[in-house]
Amino acid sequence: MGPLSIMKLTNFLISSSALASATLFMCASASASILGLTSFDLLDPEPDLPARAQNSRAAWDDYNLTLSHSVQGTLQLRWQAQAGMSQYKVAYQLASGEWVETHVQSNILDLSTLVEQPTSFKVVGCLTATQCDDYGNELSAQVSDVGANALFIYLPQYVPADEGFRISWSAVTEAQQYQLQRADFGGQYHTVSTVHHQPEFPDFHYDEQALAAGQYCYRVNVVLANEVTSQSLPVCTQVAMREMATPSGFLAESTEPGVYNLNWQPVERAHYYQLERETLTLETVRVEQSTEGVEPSLVLASPMMRAAMPSAIPLTMSAMASSSRSARVLTLPAASPVLEQQKFTKTWQSIESRKVTHKTQVHTLGTFELGGAQNYRLSACDRNNTCSKPHPMSYQVPISNAVNAKATGAKAGKSTTDQNAVSLTWDPVPDADMYTVKMRRKGAQWESYFTGITETQFSEKIRLAGEYHFEIQACIKEGYCGEVVPVGNTVTFTLNSPNNAMTPEYILVPNKVNAGEPFDVKWRAPRQQGFVEFELQGELSSTLKRDKTDNFGYDAQSGFYYDTRPALPHGREYCYKVRAWYEGQVGSYTGTECTVVGTKVFDAVRFMNANLVSAQTVSISWEKKSGATNYLLEFQKKTADGKIEWQPMYLGPESSITQSIDPFHLTQYQRLGHLGYRVSACNAQNVCGDFMRAFLRGLSTSHFGKTASANSKAPACLYVPAQVAAGQSVPITWCDAQADGVVAYDIEGETSSTIFTATAQNAPRNMHTLMETHRTPAAGRSYCYKARARYADGSVSGYTATQCTQVGALAFEPVSYFDAHMSAHNRVSLAWGKVIGAEFYLLEFQTKNSAGMVEWLPIYFGPGQTATQTLDTFHYAQFRQANHLGYRVSACDQAGYCGDHKRDYIQSLSASNFSPVALPINQVPACIYVPSKVVGGKNVPVKWCGAQSQEVAEYQVLGELSNVIYSSRPEMASKDPQGVFELKRTLAHGREYCYKVRTVMHDGSMSDFTPKVCTQVGDINYQAPTSVTLNFVAEGSNQYFVKWPAVVGASKYRLELQTALGQWAPLSCDVTSFTQQGKPYYGCTILLGEGDKVPELGWSVLRISACNANGGGCGNYIRVPVMQAPILSGSRTLTWTSPVDTHYFILERAQCSSSCSATTSLDWQHVTQTTESQYKQPTTDKGKYLYRVKGCNTVQCSPWSNTVEASSKKQVIFIHTDLLGSPVAESTLN
Repeated sequence: MGPLSIMKLTNFLISSSALASATLFMCASASASILGLTSFDLLDPEPDLPARAQNSRAAWDDYNLTLSHSVQGTLQLRWQAQAGMSQYKVAYQLASGEWVETHVQSNILDLSTLVEQPTSFKVVGCLTATQCDDYGNELSAQVSDVGANALFIYLPQYVPADEGFRISWSAVTEAQQYQLQRADFGGQYHTVSTVHHQPEFPDFHYDEQALAAGQYCYRVNVVLANEVTSQSLPVCTQVAMREMATPSGFLAESTEPGVYNLNWQPVERAHYYQLERETLTLETVRVEQSTEGVEPSLVLASPMMRAAMPSAIPLTMSAMASSSRSARVLTLPAASPVLEQQKFTKTWQSIESRKVTHKTQVHTLGTFELGGAQNYRLSACDRNNTCSKPHPMSYQVPISNAVNAKATGAKAGKSTTDQNAVSLTWDPVPDADMYTVKMRRKGAQWESYFTGITETQFSEKIRLAGEYHFEIQACIKEGYCGEVVPVGNTVTFTLNSPNNAMTPEYILVPNKVNAGEPFDVKWRAPRQQGFVEFELQGELSSTLKRDKTDNFGYDAQSGFYYDTRPALPHGREYCYKVRAWYEGQVGSYTGTECTVVGTKVFDAVRFMNANLVSAQTVSISWEKKSGATNYLLEFQKKTADGKIEWQPMYLGPESSITQSIDPFHLTQYQRLGHLGYRVSACNAQNVCGDFMRAFLRGLSTSHFGKTASANSKAPACLYVPAQVAAGQSVPITWCDAQADGVVAYDIEGETSSTIFTATAQNAPRNMHTLMETHRTPAAGRSYCYKARARYADGSVSGYTATQCTQVGALAFEPVSYFDAHMSAHNRVSLAWGKVIGAEFYLLEFQTKNSAGMVEWLPIYFGPGQTATQTLDTFHYAQFRQANHLGYRVSACDQAGYCGDHKRDYIQSLSASNFSPVALPINQVPACIYVPSKVVGGKNVPVKWCGAQSQEVAEYQVLGELSNVIYSSRPEMASKDPQGVFELKRTLAHGREYCYKVRTVMHDGSMSDFTPKVCTQVGDINYQAPTSVTLNFVAEGSNQYFVKWPAVVGASKYRLELQTALGQWAPLSCDVTSFTQQGKPYYGCTILLGEGDKVPELGWSVLRISACNANGGGCGNYIRVPVMQAPILSGSRTLTWTSPVDTHYFILERAQCSSSCSATTSLDWQHVTQTTESQYKQPTTDKGKYLYRVKGCNTVQCSPWSNTVEASSKKQVIFIHTDLLGSPVAESTLN
């Protein structure tokens, strides 16, 4: 049945049973073609308008491309006709890979007309010959022959992920079956379907399920009489491997100021283009606080944010409402305890999702949140919303080109209700969130900013007579403002000024003052007498002093009154004015005069703004100053007694911050009538230049939080330089909290816990009244710090954001990876990556002391890259406090100078992962290290790690051929900069020294020793003798002949006897030389008795070293414990003790004829040589025997043991029978 006959059925209804049958037929996994049936919607009310066939092809092809033979036998490419298309563009690929395009008027392409047989096809409809869509399909085909009976196979060339697809092939007349085979990822072909040939169908299909990403190739075998008679050429498809091409030619062209045309080249198969623009999103984040030690890996970003920064930087601020334009608010899940933070984060915002390849962008003020930087990215997307990699493109728009960004129509004049007030009006600016008005009095050295104005009008009371100039800026919430627009007219105010005779005649200050020196501000009295007080203002602090005239200095010779100002922070300008007070009235101020203290580092910054960006949140921003490293921002305060102060609230590199305002700020607003801020640019040494001030007015109590926010209670800032030179101190600088009731501040850091505490009253302060302390940590790594405030009510604030500094050149980078995991139920395995140049690695375990402060316990120091830890009660206590086991590792040199850490944690453990008792292995110091060699005259550093136990009373270091050479409680023991215990020893050079360490517990017990480690001090004078032997001079004698091989270069030898642990005495001995088996030896005879034994050991110990001709300059020792005699006991089974260093035993016996007391006349016979410490006498022995035993090794044999008498006895053998008398067992009576 062909397509034409099927179309006739569309005018009839189909029964439900028939439709169900048809559906069942269509869903077969491999079936004959029903393409004609499925090419049209049978219920379509307009059968002449083709519709997409359901279930016939996946979404990759809207055209249903097929291959078939025509009635004439030619091979044809067919597709579903598309409504509204006048013609079609067909692209076909030749075997060479070249693509050729042709236009046809119908939905059929006769392939017989082509010169070369193509292998791939794609089709697109066209409205006109030049107006065609992008290709959205691609068919891959192979034809194995020509003519009407040619076997061809085709399928989609590219298939999206998670989608099925169809493989189709043509019928072959003589076929009985078809085998469809598939090769996965270039492997072997295997059969996936067998289909029986049906003569009525011209082609066949197999619907493949969704496959994993990769390339799949298919071929068809034609089967006749159970044999493959022919085979198609293979055809391949790629699943989830074809990416959309990234758009090219993405360019921006300015057509007029502030207007840009964005254009790009079309991408094949693109259904639409996703155009995104970079903007700012405002997030509210609740950060969990911790009392853990501060490390580089815990570093948080700066609490300040410059709108044009390239990455997300947290801002300290309270919750903010959603912005009306591009800034959005994201509230993250809360943790407890928390510190609220807000941050502007750069995000991508979609501005276009259409098929067009162009966009006109008009840049109003609302597009300047990144300071004029316009960043875009463009992706091409297909019908499945799978998009290409984005193509970035950026350009910069000057603020002067912003469209409609200037405040126009501005007018200034006196208020109609108050002739001593100014009134300004202007036209609204599109996208502006607020406005800033700048007011300047002619001749004055200050400017006042009135910010956060949301209306297009402004009024302000004028308090000083003069000519006033005004400027207006339109601003957005992100802190960026448009061009400054001068108001065209000025306004002059006289304010009915009092008689000039009441004004001091003039004021005098030096033009320049040396840094660190005080200076005088001088003035002359007014012409009108009767003044009783002077009021001096300046230094941006309002009234500096108001007092009776007698309390000011007076120089009678010059007629000047004066006030001596203390040394002020240098690098900036300070200005002053003075006025006189009379009974019941006050004169006018003098003009303002200024002086520069030191060398001015910077002029005042420009474009300072203070805006209310939301309820309870103020944004303060300013223009960055060329050459400035940091900026000092201060908040204006008025004390209860009326004194003006400036409290630092930020020191750092950013030029835009936010502030949460709450009761603390409301108090200042009510006292001052405004929120006042001043900022100055600073150099790398934090010497700051002139101030710029901004004042925020027009607020109500609803703009202030009801309670102190977490941000206000924490110190307002924390600053450390990014890097300091090795050996220099690190200045840690922090701001006061913006809350009342602070009693102390804690500074934590340096991979530890609290390192400094100071009360708010006695904390050391620098010249900017910032609190500051100095630290001198070891060079070679980064150190991080954070601060918090403690309050009189017992509460503690959250921490500031962490700030880090690098001291000197970084010794080593962190390890490339670090992994800690449970390898057994109570065993931790740790492994880390190698760092180039590192000789050692320091591994540490996180603990908390009794005060709850984090400390790091070294548990390994050595060259390896793996370690293990067995968990017991000590580790369980740490786990319960922190809810994890924490580890960190750093690369070091042998001297113990280490680089930055990398950390890992193990969580989700239970009590079963910890031994319920303290394990002896954890009572042993966890590591020990000495360098393999030390230059003569230098200290020997003996380093060890602490024991993993809470019961340590002291550590004992043994070594240097002595006993305990050092003992100390853990809290008193010296440590190196990394926290590893360290003992420094200065020893005679020319020999080797060895060490080991043990722990003494609180109950008096001692742990095992660490392994012994040795170091060589200087070059070895002489090596130790390679061996020593001791032989008895005579049987039963206490005399030994000691023999050792000669040491190269040595002239004399020193023999010493250990008298007590750690004590040695010379041993007199007539040393002789001799040759044995052609080799030189030395030896002598010594006498050792009971009194020569070391009391603590119970045996004697010798040591021998080679020396020079004078008997000095001796080299390394060889130590020889003198073996003691075993103690023999027993009767028929003999047992004996095993003296130290025994390798084997020799047992002898002598038979006694009558009495065994006369031992001297006995004939001793060898019984056995054994490594066992027992012997069972044979039952065949008869008579009495006397036994003795001695121990031996390669150096010596011990004296004979005591003797034991043993006699042989006749044995009685019992035979045990059953009830019938049959033997069943035997037993022996000895």
